[in-house]
Amino acid sequence: MRLPNRSNYNRKVSVIVAAYNVEKYIDRCVTSILEQSYTDYELICIDDCSTDGTKKILERLQNDNCGIKTINNEINLGVSEVRNLGIAIATGKWVCFVDGDDYLETNMIELLVNKAEEEEADLVIGNYFSDNKGKLISEYYYDNTFCNIPRDQMQIDAILGIRDLSTSVGVPWGRLYKRNMLIENNILFISGLKRMQDMIFNLYVFQLANKIALIDDHIYYYRIHKKSSTHAYDDSFLTTAEKIVLELKKFEKKYSKDWKDVIIIEELHLMTEVVKRSCLSDECPMTYREKIAFIDSAKKKICDFRLERRKFVGKNHKDRVVYFLLENEMYKSFLFLCSLRKLIT
Repeated sequence: MRLPNRSNYNRKVSVIVAAYNVEKYIDRCVTSILEQSYTDYELICIDDCSTDGTKKILERLQNDNCGIKTINNEINLGVSEVRNLGIAIATGKWVCFVDGDDYLETNMIELLVNKAEEEEADLVIGNYFSDNKGKLISEYYYDNTFCNIPRDQMQIDAILGIRDLSTSVGVPWGRLYKRNMLIENNILFISGLKRMQDMIFNLYVFQLANKIALIDDHIYYYRIHKKSSTHAYDDSFLTTAEKIVLELKKFEKKYSKDWKDVIIIEELHLMTEVVKRSCLSDECPMTYREKIAFIDSAKKKICDFRLERRKFVGKNHKDRVVYFLLENEMYKSFLFLCSLRKLIT
């Protein structure tokens, strides 16, 4: 998909709302956008073939507010394609992504645009609240820490999830993207990817943005309301995991990153999640023997990784430290898989 180029941007912001089965929340989400102090924006709401009342609520809101552009997908495309569609039809200088179950501070867009113009930034990131059934938790990107960490390190932290700042790379909401940067570099969300699609999108943004700015204000409310899907049965997650690793390797090769160790660790994280989503799920249709064979193959892969890594460890002190950390990560995964086998037996 190649994004169309448009030249007369002015200062308009294109707000793209991805909505799927969010009838309880979409009204507040859209209202929080309509009440923005910054008025030079277009609102694009895309209903991804919802099966609840989301579509009817959006139609009512559109009838009451002629400034809303609503698109109803005939088939469910997934959040990546929904956002790509929004980027393609947007006419603003800036793009802002909002999830249909979240909501905004009334001055969010104004603060982001002012900072973007002041800093001449391609990306502006704001702080946010996590809303867990009405209980607000402050999530904060510390300005000095953010500015002092190299982007390469932020990318690695996002992949491994080892620092709070990983969210700065890991999500697309609560921020402002210069649309021209996305167009010129053809930066899109990976179609069909069910996991880490936001992080991979932002890897390219962090790699190619000329300037990234941060504002201190809490401007976005990320709603936590769904049951965790970490242990949900998903017989296709192995394919998802393989696709994630493939995309990471593609990025690594394109920008000459030295990410071999990082990708190995992420493969192990994904491997343990594959096991959780298969053998541990009550919905798993595998027989006892199939579960044991699956776990044995996962254990073998981890052991093979450990043996392979030993070949590359030199006498350099840094190499030994890195290998020690890698081996420790693999050992924990190994023990986890062994414990799974005991649970099954």
